[in-house]
Amino acid sequence: MTLTLLPESAYFKDATDTSQLAVSSLTRKPLARRFVSATAFLGGLTLLVLFVFAILQSLSDGVHFELQNIGEQIESERTELRKLQIELDRRQAPQEIFRWSDGVLGLVAAAEPTIIRVDPAYISASANVSLDTGTRSSSDWQSVKTLLTDSVSSRTRRG
Repeated sequence: MTLTLLPESAYFKDATDTSQLAVSSLTRKPLARRFVSATAFLGGLTLLVLFVFAILQSLSDGVHFELQNIGEQIESERTELRKLQIELDRRQAPQEIFRWSDGVLGLVAAAEPTIIRVDPAYISASANVSLDTGTRSSSDWQSVKTLLTDSVSSRTRRG
């Protein structure tokens, strides 16, 4: 095995060729770096826009869910209102009132209408009588019964 040493000029003989190659590679590297950085920037921007859209869609779905629940509650309350209105109409029907008054309360229907005339003096005397169930006393009720009894005894019948 023999070892030969080449002069320095042999090493730098192709230096002119390598310098052109180095210059062309140096101009290509910044262009490639710019392209890669622009692509990365646009990719990041796209991901950011997609993330914002995902957040907005999530908020929109939450509001839609709440509105749907409120709509169901409104419809439920409307159904309940209709049921209560039907029940009220049934309770206020003349047949139902007659059934309650005749059967449960034991009231007797009048044979003919009765006109009760109340003297204005009795009306002014009863102005201080409270008919509210929370403040009624037995003396108040007795005075009202007396007024009604006096009025009925002096009534006139329709002929």
